Amino acid sequence: DLAPTRNALYVLMDRSRSMRDLFGPKGIAETLDLALASPILRTTLVAFRFLPSASSDCNADPNAFAAPAPPDGVSFAPADEARATITALVRDASRVDVGDRPLYLDAALRPNGAYQALRDLPGTPFARREILVLGNRDLTSHCAPTLGRIEDLARSGWLQLGLHTSAILMKPALDTNQEGRDSFLDAITTARAGAGTFGDASFDTKDFQAAILAVIATLATCLYDVPPEIDTTGDLASTKVSYFDLLGSKRVDLAYNPACSESSGTDGWNLDRGRVRLCGKACLDVRYMFGFGASYAMDRHVTPPDVVLKWAPRCR
Repeated sequence: DLAPTRNALYVLMDRSRSMRDLFGPKGIAETLDLALASPILRTTLVAFRFLPSASSDCNADPNAFAAPAPPDGVSFAPADEARATITALVRDASRVDVGDRPLYLDAALRPNGAYQALRDLPGTPFARREILVLGNRDLTSHCAPTLGRIEDLARSGWLQLGLHTSAILMKPALDTNQEGRDSFLDAITTARAGAGTFGDASFDTKDFQAAILAVIATLATCLYDVPPEIDTTGDLASTKVSYFDLLGSKRVDLAYNPACSESSGTDGWNLDRGRVRLCGKACLDVRYMFGFGASYAMDRHVTPPDVVLKWAPRCR
């Protein structure tokens, strides 16, 4: 078996009064729990923290978002270990703030904040490291003097650090005061600036399922680690890399293609710095299989099936 190369996902969730319908047993906790159970995340580290609602976060040093921890957060851990603690926080309606005070997202995205937490993760290189913002109000700067526009902080995180920023816009309560801002434009601008994914669940909370799956799907990076005991110096053209097609109930063998690379649109697989990389249609098909399995399972409230990539060299 080839394990997906590690990823990291840091979820920042607004807990303002405008988000109150999303907390508790009838909120988004179950959907979030099933999403975090996706086999796409079986080698992904996940952390969580509620977004700040205090101006003191603007200048705090050290920044609390650089080290997410209880009671308002969950430290980085494998997704299967972190999901229960994360969803317990979202199920707890008492976590909702008393009002809609300014959302100091710029405090969380300071260079020594959430991006620093992703940079400080130990171990082997990550295929993708990402921040996901869950909210339903403006994503604009509130710290004074300003720390920079939210989209500029997200853009710097991507261009300078290689860290992605995604956003899912949730449905606001009817009495939410957006203070003249277009929350849709704020969220989509932030996600595009951070080379991330934008999801729109602002019309119907049920759309959160598709939105969170779209973010999870980007973590199926089509990059897989090869176990150290495998000898990769042999004839790669005769090596079979395959997976089981859940829809067609058959094994699919992927073709070796030495032209396959991170920047290539060609089809097949190749070794990339000691890892197996899928390219073109091979990558898209595996991602589709993961996404279909996750969506099917979430509709039925069961754990999604895994799609395991296999390495089988020719017998000597």
